[in-house]
Amino acid sequence: MNKAKTKKSKFGIGYIAFVAVLLILAVIAVIYVINLLNRFESTQPERLVEAKIAELTADAKNGSLWSKYSGTDPEASRYEPTDVKKYYTEALAAGKVSYKIKQGTYTEDSATYNIVSEDGNTLAEVDLKAVGKPETKLVIFPFQDWEVSSVKLNSEPKTYTIYAPSDFTVRVNGIAMGPREASAEEDGTLKYTVSDLYLIPEVSVISPDGKEAQTKKAGTTIKTVFYDYSLTLPSTLSVMVNGKNSSGSDIPGVSVKHTIRTLEDPEIIITDMYGNSFRYDGTAPVPLTYCTVTANDDVTVTVDGVPVPESATSTSDNPEYQTVAEYTADIPKTKVFSIAVLKEDAEIISKDRNGNVLEADYSSHSVNLASSVPEEPMPDEIRSLVDPLQVGEDWSLLMSADTEFWAVARHILEGSELYDMAYSWATSIDITFTSIHYLKTPPFTNESVTNFRRISDSCFSVDVSFDKNMVLGDGRELVDSMNSRFYFVNTPATGNTWKLVQIKELLTDAGN
Repeated sequence: MNKAKTKKSKFGIGYIAFVAVLLILAVIAVIYVINLLNRFESTQPERLVEAKIAELTADAKNGSLWSKYSGTDPEASRYEPTDVKKYYTEALAAGKVSYKIKQGTYTEDSATYNIVSEDGNTLAEVDLKAVGKPETKLVIFPFQDWEVSSVKLNSEPKTYTIYAPSDFTVRVNGIAMGPREASAEEDGTLKYTVSDLYLIPEVSVISPDGKEAQTKKAGTTIKTVFYDYSLTLPSTLSVMVNGKNSSGSDIPGVSVKHTIRTLEDPEIIITDMYGNSFRYDGTAPVPLTYCTVTANDDVTVTVDGVPVPESATSTSDNPEYQTVAEYTADIPKTKVFSIAVLKEDAEIISKDRNGNVLEADYSSHSVNLASSVPEEPMPDEIRSLVDPLQVGEDWSLLMSADTEFWAVARHILEGSELYDMAYSWATSIDITFTSIHYLKTPPFTNESVTNFRRISDSCFSVDVSFDKNMVLGDGRELVDSMNSRFYFVNTPATGNTWKLVQIKELLTDAGN
């Protein structure tokens, strides 16, 4: 029994000793790890930066900041009324600063940290360098000792660029930017450049209606956030921006340029005169059929069967009929139809006073039908009263002194400019200088009367052409050709018959 007890006693003592040794080793290991962690923490570069911040704070409080650390002595800028040195001193003395690694500066053996004020200004730069060789403990703990290599106040001035529309006001720290700081960009905006700023500026951009615009800042570049649209549209389209009419600026012709700048995404509604509307958001093109049709005022023009509103038309005298209009009141005027419909490939149809369709290429966006009176056969009731070919040949004979004035005067409206011209020629000395000649037989060949056009109930035109064959006194043959448009009127002043009032020479076969 005693031997068994002795063995148990020795085992217990040994077990206790073993556990005690393990506990001692564990305590030693824990202490080692704690010391290792403390060392790891103390060797982090951030601890050096924090210590340096405390030192800078003390220097700012005791007034030695600017004499102790390097940095350019900041000079006041026109656009920075703040006392920069005072700002740096007070910000560091308050101690309410943070720090962050300067982008792109961290390497294995160096790093730079920025000390930043509450409102984002960099007050100082702390440069660190690695000391000794890096080592690793317990596999996972890398150690690198660091030391401060330099500290400088970040008092280097910066240049800021600000982009804003030309009609917006830009203020930097409450001071309006002047034209000498601005330069025009290709997109129509202005680029403002302000230099020698040590602190982040307070920039405000004010729209023409007095509202402050949002801005986006990237480094030292500040851009105005706004919506900018430029629309050039036919004048008959109305544009509403956020419920208000946009008058735009007229462009010579029938277009209007709408320049739309807003601080918020605008609602732009375009409306035509035919009940169509389109919301423009700057992405999809405006669906549009547009054309300017110039025609006689008795022509009707429709768009998808709807007549062009009178408010989209303008009327003026037709220059082709200017002389004729002096002798009869029902000469058609020129009417301009300004067509713009918010629809692609809208159908445009023009018809004359008799309901005949006038063919035209409306895709050209400009069509002139002012002289497009349709050709028709010369009515018998007119032919029975006047023979345009005879009138033309009599006029030609008078010009060559081969007939008397009365033979022509019976065809012309007395008192008209044409009548006076014929009389002046027939009675002038110039007619006596006409070359000696005689008419061949037959005197006229290649005769034609074409292109009869009923301009109005009291006026028509017709093209007369022929060759007058002559032999000069020296035996040479001469062909005098006429190719002219004759205008006749029938009014009470003409005795209700057709009288010639104008002759217009046609250089080519006019057709219309």
